[in-house]
Amino acid sequence: MAVLAAACGGDSDDVSTSRNPDDGSRDVSAEGTDGADGGLGSSADGSPSAAGSDDPSGGGPGSSGGPDGKGGTDDPNDPDSPVVSEDDQILVDESILGDGGAFECERVVSLETVPLSAPPPFDVIIVADHSDSLSWSKPELINGLSSLLDNVVGHEVRFFVLTPTQYGESSAPAVNRYSGEELVTWRDPVTSQPYQNAMTRYVERCTAPTGERIACPAIGDLETTYEYEGQWQFVMPDPIAVVTADMTDAQVVEQQELISEYILALGGGASQVEQPMCTLNRYMLQPKEALPEHAVFLVISDEDDVSEPRDCVGEYNYYTMAVTGTWHEEGCDSDCDLWRFSASLSEASRFMSYQCVPVDDFGETFPDQASWHGQVLGAVEACTDTRAACTSAQQARASEECGPGNIVENCNTDCYDDARDRLCGFDTSDPNLDACTQPFDYEGESYANMIDFCARRYGAEGWVNCESVGMRTVPVSSHSGGGHVSSLVNAGDVLDMIRAFQLEADRHFGEDGYNVAAITHDESFDCELATGQSYAKTLRMVTDGPSHVFPICGSYAPAISEFDAFAHGLLQTEYLVTLGSNESIDTVALVDRKGTKRVLEASQYTYDEDTSMLKLDASVLSASKETLEVTLVDPCVPRAR
Repeated sequence: MAVLAAACGGDSDDVSTSRNPDDGSRDVSAEGTDGADGGLGSSADGSPSAAGSDDPSGGGPGSSGGPDGKGGTDDPNDPDSPVVSEDDQILVDESILGDGGAFECERVVSLETVPLSAPPPFDVIIVADHSDSLSWSKPELINGLSSLLDNVVGHEVRFFVLTPTQYGESSAPAVNRYSGEELVTWRDPVTSQPYQNAMTRYVERCTAPTGERIACPAIGDLETTYEYEGQWQFVMPDPIAVVTADMTDAQVVEQQELISEYILALGGGASQVEQPMCTLNRYMLQPKEALPEHAVFLVISDEDDVSEPRDCVGEYNYYTMAVTGTWHEEGCDSDCDLWRFSASLSEASRFMSYQCVPVDDFGETFPDQASWHGQVLGAVEACTDTRAACTSAQQARASEECGPGNIVENCNTDCYDDARDRLCGFDTSDPNLDACTQPFDYEGESYANMIDFCARRYGAEGWVNCESVGMRTVPVSSHSGGGHVSSLVNAGDVLDMIRAFQLEADRHFGEDGYNVAAITHDESFDCELATGQSYAKTLRMVTDGPSHVFPICGSYAPAISEFDAFAHGLLQTEYLVTLGSNESIDTVALVDRKGTKRVLEASQYTYDEDTSMLKLDASVLSASKETLEVTLVDPCVPRAR
């Protein structure tokens, strides 16, 4: 009895399929069936069939057609003729097959299962203003966060909340080591309470000349030789929520509630000098091992960042050193080393006086807590008036003196005749000279007396009260000191601080490894500015463009959805799928952990034969655990034996 063998090129799991004539679906079975069961090589009524071709001559796909396309050949010497093992042959009785040239083997299907790679973890860094003026919008943030959590299910994500407030109670010791003047503003001028949720911790260290660490001397101590180093260290809080890929829906909801509760608990107590760019730079300047591989940043503020780089401080260094020299001690009556002659001139001077009035974040002033301050502006030739309002330059000078959280009120200048005495003098070693009444020479010039000396040297008339005092030179050993406050970043303005942050972020994450968005006020939005709020003309420049700036007066969900796109960008979209010489891809499907299969459209994936890479459209992926199932088609060729 003659037989024909229909064989498949390449390896397979001997998985066969048949099509349902009603719906075109493909049934996959692990073993072939005989004609009686309507399986492999059979029709619906159990009779033999030649699936996969509409050509009655058998020269369709999967056949080995002759030159004329009518019928196939199976020459064992032909290199294109498939060679199969005995185990792979499917023996079919010739009496059943009939004309072998009209036979075409049905397509055999193998399944290649590829586990999808887990998306890399990332951090969500929310820099949220916690001042009183922003409290009204917190419910919008909470609602938006719920959509964020929906989008990150299946990812590994940590959530952190930072604030734009830099200094708190720990900065109380940060004072000028000589004068005791505070170096930073760390407490509310209205309540005198330390700012809450500060981003820094101030630490100080004093070192002796030998390098030994010592207790820091008292402020103003110039007798002890030491070096002082103070640092504002960034305080990275613990994550307020953590989402893992294997969490249940209920567990994810718990994490959402943690975020909501934390945001609500922030309350007020923020510094009125909001410095989100300082916070972002402090974050990026952490040790590299403390930073994640990927991060998304969301800045929420109802005010622009108009701070100066000098307000974002990093270190304060101070030192004292021993100084040896001489000192001219006054009060010598005899055997003096020199005599000092002097005269005085009464001058008119102008003074500036003003009030520093505390103001809260809503702009409300507290006059009962105001304090008076004054500055000497300098001498004038004569007082032409007694009082004048401060100029804009004088107002700015007073505002700088009052410091953040205060406004200047009642700023005026007053002129006073004879307000102070201007001094003129010189020293001589001649014990017989009476410069008040006698002529003398000084630096090549001759003067009639001390009054003539002062008038000619200083260009004014009216010098009086010529006096002299004996001086004795004595050796002295003393200390001097000096200090310097260093900014966190070398920047000229807040725009430079933005560029510094972006440079560090590009260096660590790569340009596509992070994202920045902002929820704030912008002139293009319909938000109305309230007291204490402003348009973020500068702050918006830290984002990835205008499309990443969102209104603070509306729903925060659009801003939060930006992170969904970023999360999808972290998903792996390319997978190695190696095909046999005769195989091609029939279907691509995603199977979730519950066994539910999603068959992709042909437009949702591409296959590169040169690289054997299957690329999926990122929009079809999710972070949930799924398996990639690829159905491969291998056409079979009949062979006679």
